[in-house]
Amino acid sequence: LLGKKYRLGLNYQFTSLRYDAPDETNKLKPVHMLNATATLLATKHKIRLDINNLLNQEYNWVRFSPMPGINAEIIYSYQ
Repeated sequence: LLGKKYRLGLNYQFTSLRYDAPDETNKLKPVHMLNATATLLATKHKIRLDINNLLNQEYNWVRFSPMPGINAEIIYSYQ
């Protein structure tokens, strides 16, 4: 694998207080989300590791629909 290139990334997302009722009586807590990405680029290969929700936050984008805790995915591409 000649010509290797590495990339690292860190992504922070903040979602503030959100109301989920027209009369603004129900609200969802703010969410702090931290995600990381590491990528290896070679001549014809690309391997990417994504780690999502590094802080292992308990959060809801929609009421009564819990979202995943810390999770990861590996993506391989051949060009």
